Amino acid sequence: MNQIRSIIGRRQFLIASMTSVAALGLGKAIKFIRSDFASAAETTENVIKKTTRAIVVYYSATGSTGKIAGAIHRGMKRVIDCDIAPINKINPKDMAKYDIVAIGGPIWYFRETANLRLFVYNMPHMKGKLCIPFCSHGGSPSGFFDSLAQSLRRKEFTIIGWNDWFGDATHVLHMPQPYLTWGHPDEIDLQEAEAFGKKMAERAVRIYAGEKNLIPDIPTGPDADPLWVMNGTGGGGGGMGGGGGQMPGAGSAAGAEGGQGGPGGAIPGAAAGAVALQAGNMQGGSMAGRAGVPQGGGASGDSAGGATGGLPGGGAGGGGPSGGSESVGRGGGGPGGMMMGASDEIPKIDMTKCIYPRCTACADNCVRGAIDFKRAVIGENLSGSSILVDGCVHCSQPLCERACKYDAITYQQRRTKHVFDMKKCTYPKCTLCIDNCPMNSIDFSQSQPVVHNNCEGCDLCWCICPYDAISIPNLDETHIPMAVTSAERSFNRILVQYEAKGKFRRLMPLDKVGWNNIVYKNPNSPRVVLHEENYPYEVKN
Repeated sequence: MNQIRSIIGRRQFLIASMTSVAALGLGKAIKFIRSDFASAAETTENVIKKTTRAIVVYYSATGSTGKIAGAIHRGMKRVIDCDIAPINKINPKDMAKYDIVAIGGPIWYFRETANLRLFVYNMPHMKGKLCIPFCSHGGSPSGFFDSLAQSLRRKEFTIIGWNDWFGDATHVLHMPQPYLTWGHPDEIDLQEAEAFGKKMAERAVRIYAGEKNLIPDIPTGPDADPLWVMNGTGGGGGGMGGGGGQMPGAGSAAGAEGGQGGPGGAIPGAAAGAVALQAGNMQGGSMAGRAGVPQGGGASGDSAGGATGGLPGGGAGGGGPSGGSESVGRGGGGPGGMMMGASDEIPKIDMTKCIYPRCTACADNCVRGAIDFKRAVIGENLSGSSILVDGCVHCSQPLCERACKYDAITYQQRRTKHVFDMKKCTYPKCTLCIDNCPMNSIDFSQSQPVVHNNCEGCDLCWCICPYDAISIPNLDETHIPMAVTSAERSFNRILVQYEAKGKFRRLMPLDKVGWNNIVYKNPNSPRVVLHEENYPYEVKN
């Protein structure tokens, strides 16, 4: 920036202006001064292009996000100096040397992957730096940016743009193959991603040159773009919704953004069950909550959770009746969807393993700020209810458990268990599962490998093992209830809506989808082959 100031410094400009007046006369001098302004502005942007450094960092499980990241990188390189790296090949502390960070990954469990969130968590503060989040998904982007933006803003990034693309779901065990989004991202997607990268780099240059009006507002509220709406967020952007609908946990109070959660989340409780059925999202609420502001007529707060959906939920139904004040949401609650309502399943926090206050990663990465260690009694094995405040939404594959490096948090829920057959395994000759585990959860230091509690539950290890050395003994319990039903009843309905709006190009006809060919039924090994070219890496010293 010092170079920029030297170019358009007052002294140089004054000398040039006085010289022009003397030599050209007033009229011509004005034209000269105007052209000098234009020339200075142009030179300013050129200097910014030459001195600004950017990077595209990403996580990609099977390559879809990697392809998108590579295309964005190509676009940004056309404007500015730009590196690219998977997050497991670069230190988050190194982000300090970059002026612009494009960061992306797939959407899992209606949020960014835990390893991506922890990568941001371990970055230095990035005040004055620009950020461009992006994601890939197999049906709905809801929640990704709402969740990731929390972490980015804590690092004081300025978000200048965002985008999402469809990708295939080749390793999701309960999904059919070929999947509904088979073929994505294709060449058209990649061309769009490259154009997006170029546009973002050009925008960043102009912002650094002083055009602050190019910084977009972050969408908020229940009517915001689905990219920015966390499922079940309460009316007015505050707290969680008031039970009965998509998100477990009845309406919390005001919340970080202000405003009370309405009955049934962003949607009146009477309609919430239908939404949960359509979107296959989550079980009804489980905690005491506020009914909030009435939304429409009829009884709303006591409606049950989604009538059908994916995984069975254990949570209760809605919050208080419409217009009420405080009420316990303990309705019937039908089977939940993709995430479990968990009235009886709460995290167990073992304070004999926890090293608080030296580590606060679980509390820092809770999307609702629901962990309060002031409630803990050091030395006791505590139930999460002793530490969790009412804002906890008991999220599926909870981030608190993922963030803990000490196996101090356990969440007893329907998750796959991985057992290694050391007669088939060729470790240390093959380390494919270890190298590609997003959470570094697989530990071969013992005779029987251990999978730590921070396992993301992605089952990528099972899919990519070339020797069929990994088994999932509780596969029927965890995935058969979700098979086909989840994809057919929820994601296809969402894709139909996107297709009608021109936001989705269907490359796989519905009658060609492999409804009877579910990933977990595949007897071959490996089930998924990873291609190195889909994981671009280019970092200059």
